[in-house]
This record gives sequence, structure tokens and C-alpha cells, in this order.
Amino acid sequence: LRSTPPYLIFQCLRFVYDIAKRDKKKVSTPFSFPLELDMSPFITQDNSATNQDQNSNKLIYVLKGIVIHV
Repeated sequence: LRSTPPYLIFQCLRFVYDIAKRDKKKVSTPFSFPLELDMSPFITQDNSATNQDQNSNKLIYVLKGIVIHV
């Protein structure tokens, strides 16, 4: 990635396909996630950024909400 959006939204598709029944089944095992996510390891750094402080290059996202479909 070269940059990140102002808001980052993830969608977890928690289904598995049962070949024998030819149907999909919802996965109901617990799912954990961090309250803060640093995306800086996933961003491509250009040469001009090498002289900057490492802390100033962090791209921290803070969890604001969760939607669970039952």
C-alpha cells in the first residue's frame, strides 16, 4: 500500500462451505481483534521518509465500532 484511507473498514466473512451438504455454514467460534491497529508496516516507504522519526510514521487506527449479524 502507498497510503491509507481516513476510515478503515474490515469485513470478516465467517462462513465455510460444506461439500457433503453443498451448503455454507456460519463459523461461530470467538474472534478477537485489537483496539488499536498500526498500519505502518503495510505501507511502502519512499526514500524521503527514511530520515524521519519512526514514531511519526505510525498510522494508528482506533476501533470505533463493531457490527455483529446473528
